[in-house]
Amino acid sequence: MAPGLDWPRPALSPIVAGLSPDAQRRAISEACQTIGAVPEGDAHTSVRQTSIGVKLCRTDGTANWLKISEKGGLREQWRRQGERLAQAVEGISQPRILRELEWSLEGSELHAFVYSLAPSPSGQTTPWISSAMPAIGDDWLRELGSVFARLAAEPLSRWLIHPGPIARIIAERFGRKAPYDIAEWRMAHGDLNWSNVTAPTLSLLDWEFYGAAPRGYDAAMLLLFSARDPELYRRMEAAFADDLNTSSGIAARLYLIARSLDNIERGNGDPRRHAPLEREAKRLLRM
Repeated sequence: MAPGLDWPRPALSPIVAGLSPDAQRRAISEACQTIGAVPEGDAHTSVRQTSIGVKLCRTDGTANWLKISEKGGLREQWRRQGERLAQAVEGISQPRILRELEWSLEGSELHAFVYSLAPSPSGQTTPWISSAMPAIGDDWLRELGSVFARLAAEPLSRWLIHPGPIARIIAERFGRKAPYDIAEWRMAHGDLNWSNVTAPTLSLLDWEFYGAAPRGYDAAMLLLFSARDPELYRRMEAAFADDLNTSSGIAARLYLIARSLDNIERGNGDPRRHAPLEREAKRLLRM
């Protein structure tokens, strides 16, 4: 299958937030009426198929981004709280939350964030590299490294993942002698993939999973989603080696690889990635 054709970002999915595609369009229309805007371009379902997103044009000519999701319960509220908490982190480029909306439509309780628009488009429409990449220069990588350093300075305010699941998942996949101890914890974006970073101007999107994770977690995740571009993979591994090659960083990498292998084996990932991920895990286990 040609690059860009496999695992495409979906258009409006059959059901998002309890709404059919027609109802999703009505939800966008109602939100636009409330804030005085019109949608610009096509609306899309998020990669996880939990929200609807569309670019907006306000009556004053400014562009914003609208993200609609189900109001939901504790899990959905936890994710939205991550986005709100991340707004307080200084020195990191991210869209600003301008407004929140809540309303009912066809029996669904909806929530929407209205954001400022990111300075550049997402690096990819999928989490992994599936089409031509924008140029990722050394300055871009250095700026991303500064983001990691800035997050590392933040006090630990909530957990993304606990030590127990990390140890269990690594042991189940790679054996009980595989390294799993996490000595260093840092605040992390928590979902750093190529659809959540912009290029050529760097900004980080969708902070739903903002929380404490092993040192190197964000770098390990973005590295994992870069496997289809060996040269970029090599450059990123070198750029973030100080985090990735710590004991905590290696455990984070093994944990993320184990999760990816599990997803592929359940039919929720590209099977062509299975063998390269296994080879990478074997290399890490020898470090």
